[in-house]
Amino acid sequence: MLTTQATDATGHIHDRSPVILPASFWEHWLDPSITDRDEVQAMVNSIPEPHLQPYEVSTAVNTVRHSRPLQRGTDRFGRRHACRVRQQCGAHRFHEVPFPGRMGWA
Repeated sequence: MLTTQATDATGHIHDRSPVILPASFWEHWLDPSITDRDEVQAMVNSIPEPHLQPYEVSTAVNTVRHSRPLQRGTDRFGRRHACRVRQQCGAHRFHEVPFPGRMGWA
């Protein structure tokens, strides 16, 4: 997992944030012929900030006793939550990107 300094709304939770690779970077990122450190660093530096927004999650994720996944979109108390990442697409416009994992970001 590649992380960077958290500069968005999640910075008060943790000083690191995941690097979310836009789909347009995938092919280049996975190209095994790219081995130059400066080229990789330039690519990482050009990744747009993901603008993550924190939200509360169930404490059920804190223990292995809860080995089954929570129902998507709810916590163990039946409260609804989002499971999306907002990514910037163009000047000041955002779109919702489905996120399959159980992370505490919306």
